[in-house]
Amino acid sequence: MCFIYAFEENPTYLHIVKPLFEQIEKGKIKGITSTITVAESLVRPFERGDISLLSRYRIVFRDFPNLAVVLPTIEISEKAAELRAIHKIRMPDALQISTSLIHNAKIFITNDLPLSKVSNIEIVQLDDLIH
Repeated sequence: MCFIYAFEENPTYLHIVKPLFEQIEKGKIKGITSTITVAESLVRPFERGDISLLSRYRIVFRDFPNLAVVLPTIEISEKAAELRAIHKIRMPDALQISTSLIHNAKIFITNDLPLSKVSNIEIVQLDDLIH
């Protein structure tokens, strides 16, 4: 969601996600995401035929400083299966959280309330940051 909110300049969340990406770009924090994020982020631009937005996403996912875009590995997939079994979350979410866990991320930023029940990592809800 952070990528979508930033790229599509969502007025509710842009003031939160823009500084986050600036911190990643400057190397003050490291970002990690899964190729699942790439797939999810590109759906709407494909639906709209928005070639400009598709191009911007592609550039960022390939070249953004201090952002790792990670393929699911066997280890990530096994952890995702465990998270899904325990917490009953959707597999794409489980894959994204397991990517964060396997790569030692400190927090997982989302706007998906059901993911708050995952206790293996600190889950930060964007909605909590705007209140």
